[in-house]
Amino acid sequence: MSPERHRLSSDAYADAPKLAVRFVLENIRSGQNVGAFFRTGDAFRIDGIDLCGYTVNPPHRDILKSALGSSEHVPWRGHESALNAIEVLRVRRLPNRRNRTNRVEHHVKRLVSEAW
Repeated sequence: MSPERHRLSSDAYADAPKLAVRFVLENIRSGQNVGAFFRTGDAFRIDGIDLCGYTVNPPHRDILKSALGSSEHVPWRGHESALNAIEVLRVRRLPNRRNRTNRVEHHVKRLVSEAW
């Protein structure tokens, strides 16, 4: 079974319900590691990724190599530091954390059932 079979298009990803999680990456030297976060974010349909400090940004070649296309549609923002990113997230007020575990479990179960 090809992994591409279950991948959403960029438009479908934008319209799909998102898991209220953002990855905040600060000072990650390896573009391949950053690309792995994009792949993981794609798999779980997270809200997005915040890249901080000297962490490389797409379309860096090492990110493109390991992200396998996910960096084209997983939303990301660049920040000077993780503190700046966290302040922006506080202002945006992501959904409150109450019952987050139940929502995460439900989202993961739904993704797994869709894959089968």
